[in-house]
Amino acid sequence: MLHTVTGLRSTLATLAVFVTSLVTAPAAGAAAPASCAAGGGVDQAFTGAFDAARQGSFVMVPFDVPAGTTQVRVRYCHDQPEGGGPQAAHTLDLGLYEPRRDGDSAWGMEEFRGWGGSGYSDVTVAPQGFSSEGQYDADPKAHVPGRTTRSFRPAPIPPGGWAAELGLANIASRAEGDADGRVAYRVEVLLDDPAFDDDPYAGAAGGAAPARRESGWFAGDLHVHAEHSGDADATMSETFDFAFRPLARGGAGSTSSRSPTTTPTARGRSSAATATTTRAAS
Repeated sequence: MLHTVTGLRSTLATLAVFVTSLVTAPAAGAAAPASCAAGGGVDQAFTGAFDAARQGSFVMVPFDVPAGTTQVRVRYCHDQPEGGGPQAAHTLDLGLYEPRRDGDSAWGMEEFRGWGGSGYSDVTVAPQGFSSEGQYDADPKAHVPGRTTRSFRPAPIPPGGWAAELGLANIASRAEGDADGRVAYRVEVLLDDPAFDDDPYAGAAGGAAPARRESGWFAGDLHVHAEHSGDADATMSETFDFAFRPLARGGAGSTSSRSPTTTPTARGRSSAATATTTRAAS
């Protein structure tokens, strides 16, 4: 999801080193997948393994992007434990960073291009914006050439040293059913230079003026996961339509206080929402 992982940024200085110094070669029982998807065209690939003691860490995997590139696509995959129940699973998250600014020792928020968590295993960034709602409706996770994946930031592609960030969210131990208590991973980088910058993205301008200046009670949804989050896939149109639809017509209305809930959309998809009522002071 396109949000800041600010609580983690202070650890990057010690983690933003080359992947060869962070990982060890896979051992028996921890074999990295031979490929993350069918078909060729992979420009760079990185493999390695992490043991269960590394769980909770964030690791930068650097890669180079040449000048003239107009699309960066990153795929990743990893093995799963050989045995155990549904709780015995490896989970790796994925984020993406463009080259560091001059003098920076670590990637930070200025270079941040997005965070998909474990919701996206195939992500793209380009100068162009996102796929259309029709393309998204057909397959929310599909790669659309030249279009930026939701949860990531569309912008020009600067050449230099980029990085994929792997979040080691869960690594099953031997006791949980993994043969060696390690997760073996593969990161693939695909670089394209067709004219994927013909339609550069421009976000909608937001107004700075408050909707209402006087004090009083305001009911509002302060936290919504929709198409730009990996754990919900309702479009923003569906989310806002539901939020402003009257209660009598099955919407959220504008006067009720709600507990955290999952709200259905017109096509049965979900938008995870937490709504609150807030007191505004004068």
